[in-house]
Amino acid sequence: MAKVRLSIGEQLIANLKGENIRDNLHLITSDPHVAGTENNKRVGEKILNLWKKNGLENVHFIEYNVLLSYPDYGNPNHVSILNGDRRVLYQSNGTSPIFFPKEQGAPNAGIQWVAYSSPGVVEGDIVYCHYGREEDFERLKKLGVEVRGKIAMIRYSHGFRGDKVVFAQKWGAIGVILFSDPGEVAKEGTDAGLLLLDYFN
Repeated sequence: MAKVRLSIGEQLIANLKGENIRDNLHLITSDPHVAGTENNKRVGEKILNLWKKNGLENVHFIEYNVLLSYPDYGNPNHVSILNGDRRVLYQSNGTSPIFFPKEQGAPNAGIQWVAYSSPGVVEGDIVYCHYGREEDFERLKKLGVEVRGKIAMIRYSHGFRGDKVVFAQKWGAIGVILFSDPGEVAKEGTDAGLLLLDYFN
């Protein structure tokens, strides 16, 4: 009987396994690995070793210098709401809530920041800008809502977060607060068994 020879593409597809995807995702994302840090190097080494183990040849690192920004882990970003007397009514702690301790429990895992954004303190009124797309800012203009000199409050989703900040800056915002809408990310609530990650464990 003649042996059927599979193409490289067919061999790759035949070897795809859901459990491998899950295991590799956990291997790569189990610890925070901000670019340029020791954790990032460790993740790179894990990938390098995995590729070598799977028969890839000439797998190696190439070092190069890049400009990177890092959060201030000792003084994370936060949002304060002040009353007319400048008394703080509310202040966030600058970290994300931990729903999955195994995945989110590593030191500094919950620090909220956007890479490559400049540090600073801004104060002003807040304007809700929906998803922060160009059309959202155009809609605000048609409604007579001024963004210039204000802090734009923008929902994650429906576009890259970096573009949201660029559009906000273009329309004159002095700062941006990005947030995940519970109506999109936790429609059923945040109790055990209801969040997306629960379905993958």
